[in-house]
Amino acid sequence: MEKNAKYITILRQPVTQFESIVDYYSLFDGGDKTKLSKTQKLKNFMKTPMLNWKQLSSRNSKKFTHNNQIWDLGVNPELDINDEFVDKEIKRLDNELDLVMITEKFDESLLLLKKLMCWRFEDIVYLAHNQRSERASLDIDLSKKIEKWNAIDMKLYSYFKQRFDDQIRNYGPTFESDLTALRNMTSFLYNTCVAAEVKRKSSNRLVYKYTRDALERNAHHCKKNNSMDVCDFGSGYVLTLDLSRLCTISVLTERPMIMLLKKMMNEYGIG
Repeated sequence: MEKNAKYITILRQPVTQFESIVDYYSLFDGGDKTKLSKTQKLKNFMKTPMLNWKQLSSRNSKKFTHNNQIWDLGVNPELDINDEFVDKEIKRLDNELDLVMITEKFDESLLLLKKLMCWRFEDIVYLAHNQRSERASLDIDLSKKIEKWNAIDMKLYSYFKQRFDDQIRNYGPTFESDLTALRNMTSFLYNTCVAAEVKRKSSNRLVYKYTRDALERNAHHCKKNNSMDVCDFGSGYVLTLDLSRLCTISVLTERPMIMLLKKMMNEYGIG
């Protein structure tokens, strides 16, 4: 990497991360995928987590369901890890990483990313994808058990959540107004680009549909300037966009988006 490269990652609250992974991979169903609720699967696993975890057939399933975030950052949780070792690894990561984004604070994370990378609001406005329509219900007792099972990730998350909060406090006096503006822009993008939401049959996740009619009907903030759309959100927050292209890109699902990103990287000589 270049000497001035920035190193960035993102963490998620380990309880919700664990619940999401179990749901995504359809784990702990006891061989019956129809009768057990999402919550019941988690409760059954947490009765004897180590035993149930060892019985998982896939190595990836094991990796993803026990302190997986520290694994992603270079530490094998299957090793005999003590608090001293974890603290040392957290310090290493603290020195290496310029920004640790937080999933639950995604908009705030984007503002920190924008500041770090000297980007514009045009670079961070987004549509949220792959949202589930149903999640497991986690009571306090179940949440505590999941926290204990993912204790290393909890320690990792707590440390970097504190660092994240410190970075927010040091952002500067425009943070709240910037955050409001970003959320207004994101809401505008959704209202402008999304003509309909459709659930995927395979995963029950939402997919967005876009039509030119939706854009022309909803782009009230914007005026044409040659081929670009100048969108004024007030208080000095102005975006200069190609709304038609942005809408087309923003509604893409994972595979076509990855293909587009690879094409862009090749055009810039990256990768």
